[in-house]
Amino acid sequence: MFKHRGLIVLALVALFGLQACVAPPPRERVVYREFFPRGLTALDELDEETLGTRPNLSHVTAREEVVALLNALQLPLSENGKRRAAARAEWYSVMDQPLQVHDILA
Repeated sequence: MFKHRGLIVLALVALFGLQACVAPPPRERVVYREFFPRGLTALDELDEETLGTRPNLSHVTAREEVVALLNALQLPLSENGKRRAAARAEWYSVMDQPLQVHDILA
């Protein structure tokens, strides 16, 4: 049945006029459990500084799976989402540095 899932979904779409996206779901990966306690996702910049270790093939594969799913869904990225991503990148670049007085009082 799983082999023909895509055909079944397409037939239901044609029959009932539904909109659907056929994309393979991400697999259960241990790296997703590694991301969560750090507040990371597979879409975050995965480098040695962020992860605490060099990214391995599992990290890269998890990211590719999520990117493929998002591309298949064709979701628009809002301006709010872009601002959040920029703020998160800025935070990760300075999170290990001590706060300066002007950062607290400004």
